[in-house]
Amino acid sequence: AGVERVVCVAYDIASCDEVARLARVETSVSAVVGIHPHESDRARAEDIARVEELGRLPEVVAIGETGLDFYRDWADRSNQERLFHEQISLAARLAKPIVIHSRDAAERLIAVLEEHEGELTGGVFHCFSGDRAFLDRALALGFSISIPGTVTFSKKNGKLAEAVRACPADRLLVETDCPWLAPAPHRG
Repeated sequence: AGVERVVCVAYDIASCDEVARLARVETSVSAVVGIHPHESDRARAEDIARVEELGRLPEVVAIGETGLDFYRDWADRSNQERLFHEQISLAARLAKPIVIHSRDAAERLIAVLEEHEGELTGGVFHCFSGDRAFLDRALALGFSISIPGTVTFSKKNGKLAEAVRACPADRLLVETDCPWLAPAPHRG
């Protein structure tokens, strides 16, 4: 299929160690280490220290997946925001981009990023689902967007499709989040 490189993204502290190990032994794999917002209630100071330690490895290309998820509220919102701030600052110290997770939290998430505007090192919005206005704010902060197969769901994604059409090609990535978010007609 012509795939030359895989970027493997961590979810929690255990998967940070695993993706870093995988990237050390597989030359076609790069790692992204960080703590997902769903894990915010369980994240400890030593976990952030471990993310920083792993983040210094050359095979680790970014910090994440970090951000805010208010869809299910599986973690306290204040803990999510605290951890998001910490990981943004960590990425800045390491001069690494960030992989952003945003679900039903767009306004607060972009406000947090704007608070850090001077220290941001860019990155990508994983599974971008925003509208044109959100896209414009993300691009202004130096981010790219990654779109999943859900962009093909014509009945629900008119605003997303409009944003994707407006995105400069050099800031647009295509992703998979297998087995979820498959394109139509493979949904479900």
